[in-house]
Amino acid sequence: MISELCVKALEHGIETEYVKSLINRRGLMAASPPLHIDNWPWRVKIYTLGRFSVVVDDTPVHLSAKGRKKPLWMLKALITLGGREVAEEKIAGALWPDAKGDTAHSAFTTTLSRLRRRCINFQ
Repeated sequence: MISELCVKALEHGIETEYVKSLINRRGLMAASPPLHIDNWPWRVKIYTLGRFSVVVDDTPVHLSAKGRKKPLWMLKALITLGGREVAEEKIAGALWPDAKGDTAHSAFTTTLSRLRRRCINFQ
């Protein structure tokens, strides 16, 4: 119930800073994700149309730091291939088409770990 009231408040621009802090403090989530609300305090935001960028806790993340572009490519492949329940084999096939078996799996897990470190565990 509180989360639905927060959705309505953000939709109508009512006490937005307070509402966002309430959502964060209580870890609230609406029954149906409020994807239409741009200022919902999502921890991770990924922008794909017009620009490609990742923002974690309101701070831009640079995924291709130090010449490592594979985490960025992995995220783009994941989104391109549907964004949910994408098989490891599909991503590995897109990013490492010549790698087979254990080599592809190893490259996949290493790159996924780097992506998670850059996005999910971003400090």
